[in-house]
Amino acid sequence: MDVSFTEYADMHLRYGACNGNGDEAARKYRVCFPNRTHPTAHVFRRLDQRLRETANYRNASGPRRRRTIQVEEQIIDSVSVDPPTSTRQLTATMNISSHKTVHSVLKENLLKPFHVVRVQPLIRTNFASMVTKEGFLSTFGGPIYLPNRLDAAEYLNVLQEVLDDMPLNLRHNMLYMHDFLS
Repeated sequence: MDVSFTEYADMHLRYGACNGNGDEAARKYRVCFPNRTHPTAHVFRRLDQRLRETANYRNASGPRRRRTIQVEEQIIDSVSVDPPTSTRQLTATMNISSHKTVHSVLKENLLKPFHVVRVQPLIRTNFASMVTKEGFLSTFGGPIYLPNRLDAAEYLNVLQEVLDDMPLNLRHNMLYMHDFLS
């Protein structure tokens, strides 16, 4: 919605005359200006909030940039310098119209947005204590084979048997993998 400063001023005057009641301000605005676009009550509330926070009728960031070759290069350069930067942060700092633009530029250049993934790294010392398709491997007694159909009660039984016999220092470093259980 492209609104002139005069229209913004008229909207804000109506909002003030209605003591901050957006619904009433929208009704009075429709009556006073039947030939203009009629904003909703939400627009009146947002306008008042923007004026209080920025003392400006328009968004403080100004007009947004369109997607150009320069913008695409700037996005790629920013991501290569600081990979963990979020797409929304890039959108805000580069004054781009939408974070979807950043997503599409990354996708077209075979890049992916950075996501923090909290996963325990699988290192060589962890191999001896994980669940595999064949069975449960323990660090102190070899594999423990699980039944083909494993329900919660049976699994708890297996874990209790294993954990009861396992020393505390081994229990602390134990890794469970449930990916391949069927």
